[in-house]
Amino acid sequence: MMSLEQRRSAHRGRGLAGYPVDLPGDAERLSGCSALVERLAGPVLLRLPGFDLTIEVPPEIGARTLFLLCVDDYEMAELEMLGRHGRQGDRMMALGGGIGVVAALGARVTAAPVLVVEANEALHPVIARQVALNGGRSEIVRAAVVADPALHPHGEVSFTIAEEFWYSRIGDGAGSRRVPARSFDDLCDAHNPNLVVMDIEGAEAEILARPVPSCVQTLIVEIHTPDLGQARTAEIISCLFAGGFRMIDQQQLTWAFAR
Repeated sequence: MMSLEQRRSAHRGRGLAGYPVDLPGDAERLSGCSALVERLAGPVLLRLPGFDLTIEVPPEIGARTLFLLCVDDYEMAELEMLGRHGRQGDRMMALGGGIGVVAALGARVTAAPVLVVEANEALHPVIARQVALNGGRSEIVRAAVVADPALHPHGEVSFTIAEEFWYSRIGDGAGSRRVPARSFDDLCDAHNPNLVVMDIEGAEAEILARPVPSCVQTLIVEIHTPDLGQARTAEIISCLFAGGFRMIDQQQLTWAFAR
């Protein structure tokens, strides 16, 4: 079985070609987490020592998320980049809220309320709880982020809620529902963020093909290259460079840009 330190090292060595895969020993550890989740009578509290965060994991979030949190493999690139490039006083907007771990760190780093845009309403209390547990404040907007609001004249878009929440995305599929659609430009106009963290399962390709609003000075984005392909990834980066951004960090599928 791979030790946790070996697993962390393997995690850091991932490139752009594919999504994370299970490593030696993961099946046994995941099985143990599954048995635990089946017997939980309520949420469990975890400590993420590398970030001084306390995270509450309700049973409905599932065994895999609990496992990834326990082995330091949940959104680690985003968390580390936020710790390196976020600053006190930043106005942070997170597009794609997950279970609120990034938002909790963002509130800690910026010492300011964070805005979270998340289409899956079931995750809203989980996100708010993580931020509050760590002494922060949050505002949560129920919406899917789109590039061109003219393509959604009724102000809604189909959004598929996946069993494993991080696979949820814009589009029709099993479990899809209509959710409010908000454009990136509109959100920036309304909230004036200078720091944006974006993890929206491929929707970044359409959004970042357009000029990024001038209020955004730092952008941390997971570019889903395994789905989008290398050519489209290069197009996204070229558009950001054309908009005055420079690349300041990169780890696995996550990139940081500043201007």
